[in-house]
Formats: sequence, C-alpha cells, structure tokens
Amino acid sequence: MLTRSRSELGIARGGGLSTPVDMVVWHTEDGAPVDASMSVAQEVARVDAIDAWHKSIGWRGFGYNDCVFPSGRVYEGRGDSQGAHVAGHNDSSWGVLWPGDGNRHGLTSQQVAASGDLVRWRIERGHVSEGYRSRGHRDLDASKSCPGTHKYPSVSKLSGLSPGDDGDEGEEIEEARFEMLVYAEGADELSAAAVVAAKREGVFTSDAEQARAEIERGGKVFAVGGPAAETLSGLPSSRKLVGADRVSSLSKALSKL
Repeated sequence: MLTRSRSELGIARGGGLSTPVDMVVWHTEDGAPVDASMSVAQEVARVDAIDAWHKSIGWRGFGYNDCVFPSGRVYEGRGDSQGAHVAGHNDSSWGVLWPGDGNRHGLTSQQVAASGDLVRWRIERGHVSEGYRSRGHRDLDASKSCPGTHKYPSVSKLSGLSPGDDGDEGEEIEEARFEMLVYAEGADELSAAAVVAAKREGVFTSDAEQARAEIERGGKVFAVGGPAAETLSGLPSSRKLVGADRVSSLSKALSKL
C-alpha cells in the first residue's frame, strides 16, 4: 500500500493517538503544481519540503498521517501517531494530504482510487473505525477553504468505505470530472454572462495546446470551436469524455455542471 513508510521518509512521530479514530480529514496545500507524471523522487522531495516547512513553524515535522499524490502513490506521514492538521481534532482524526492547489485542480482517478484503498487498509489495520466520518478541513474550521473547490466534492465520495467494497469510487470521479469538459461552437453565440461563468469555473479557450495542458492537469476546459474542440474530441474513449455531440450554447452546457 505504501510507496514509502514514515521510517523510510524520516518523519517524526507525533504524540499518542487512540485508534481506531472515527474521522478522516482530507487536506490540500498551496505549493508548486503536481501531476500524475511526477516520479517517486519528485514526490519524496515534495514530502521532504512539507516536512521542513512544518518544522520551520515549530512542529515536530510533517503534520499529516498520510499523503496521496495524483499518481496514486501513497506516502506515510506520522502514521499511527497524532497528527497536526486540524486544530481541536488531532487526537481523534486521521489526516490525509492531497498535494497541490485544490482551488485549481481536482483529483485524478488514480488519486481517488488510492485514497479509497488507503482508508480500507487503515480500517483493516485498526487505525480507522468502520463507520468513520469523511470530512474536509473546511468542515471543521470555517476559516479554511481546504481541500479546495475542486477537491472537496471527492470528500463525500470517500465516506462509508469498508474493506469488502468493490473500490469503484475512482471510476465514478473520473466520469464526473470529464462530464465537466464542455464543447461549444461559435464564440459569437455566447452571452457575456456565460463567458464570465466559464472563466470562473475553468479555462475558456479555443487554443488546442492550452486545452490539452489543462486537461492533463485535471482542470475544467470550455472549448470554443476549432482546434480546442478537436483536441477534446480526440481524447481516448476510455477517458469517459461526455458530450461528443458539441452543444451550441455554453450557457446550456454550464447548466449541466
């Protein structure tokens, strides 16, 4: 399950933690962008950087119990010792970090599937209780947006899991994410309000390279005709791209989100 354990990463243990805990809390962070193409060495370097940052602010080190990257690889943080991730709940919860800015990008299907597998594994090991609550950091601290606009919807998808589940939550998220990639033909048909809404929701572009780059980062793309729409059309069917029959109005498309 673990790509690297706490001891392999050299992360310090926290205080005592009475397990199993009855809550899993999901987090994001605002460091450099991450994606599924990162190597193990790059992911370890990111964990090391967060560990160093947490030490610099007076903590023992890396504050989360576990960490799941877009690649689906899992790194142990403080493990079965008390984390430092949500004030007032560290002694009764398990904190999991999803690296990257959750206000810009959602989770990859690998990341969601690995997160579900991680919870099941922690249940089997007696660290998390069956019937646990799945919460975002912002659910417990109103001053936080963590785990971010685009990652937060995954929190509810990761509730109520048990070791006997079939583990299909990654597929569900993959499908939902690509339903957000919307086609539109003819920028002259779009209202100003629709364009503003699109820019707020994601990247609004007619440029093929920008569209592809944003898709690879896991973001939303609203393609306006031409090369960008062709780029979306060319994605493999296995990506569960929805709406191959391009809609003529972005306003209509936005209503589906």
